[in-house]
Amino acid sequence: MRFIEFSLETFCMDQKTLPRCILKPLTTSVGKSLALVMLLCAGAPSVVYAAENTATANLTAPPYIARTSAAMMTLFHFKADDVQKLLPDGVTVKSDANGQVIGGIEMYTTDQAYGVANYTLAFFFVQVRGVENNAAEDGNWVVWGKVDNNSALQGFTGFYNYPYVIDKDVSVKRDGSEALAVFDKDGQEGFKLELKIKTDKPFAGEGLANSYSQLPDGKIIKSEIPWLATGNEAEVVSFTVNAGDNSVLKTLQQGKAFYAGVSNNAFSYSAPVPVTK
Repeated sequence: MRFIEFSLETFCMDQKTLPRCILKPLTTSVGKSLALVMLLCAGAPSVVYAAENTATANLTAPPYIARTSAAMMTLFHFKADDVQKLLPDGVTVKSDANGQVIGGIEMYTTDQAYGVANYTLAFFFVQVRGVENNAAEDGNWVVWGKVDNNSALQGFTGFYNYPYVIDKDVSVKRDGSEALAVFDKDGQEGFKLELKIKTDKPFAGEGLANSYSQLPDGKIIKSEIPWLATGNEAEVVSFTVNAGDNSVLKTLQQGKAFYAGVSNNAFSYSAPVPVTK
């Protein structure tokens, strides 16, 4: 299954008038109903909430839009107590009746991006209960990440305060039915993941994810991430974590993988909005 070809420039205009992205139905030439991440003019908010530092002054403000191929994802089950300690006060993990929490790692290299330089990224997230004025709008909380581009790092840390660090020697590659992500070269803190693609188990999906984070002043913000993906499920061939003294990566070592996939994606990070006072 091949992801529908498109160019970001065909629907990206002046981002100052385009504050958010939504999924808009699209009928392809083969008659299948898909969803394409499209920008709609709806009037930009007067303020883009971000960490208060001068580093963002020369950066392009969100939304950020990207297209990737061979993106890798693996989901894990964790014990609620193990991951709760990674979150700030007032944020609660989303656990099931057995006290398990879903978390995951996503890895990709952008083929094309708008608003941010092309980059390679891996991040570890856990599912949390809704924090928007105590509303039941669950989402994801990023607890660790590595990115290879300084400009992209500044955008993700400056506007969203994601806990990313720079590492220019990382890679996400696909070779036939195998996919390999390396984020721990030369013994650095990080991980290495190898997946084998299940060619008989294709999938296609679309949705809207809520990504929460916390600014240095304590405010919790949310970015909406509309996404579209086509790909295949995968088997975890090997997964190694070099945790060092990193408590987040030590927690990742305790996870039990239950799902993996490799896909072609299109997605957008909306401008962040505050959800707590």
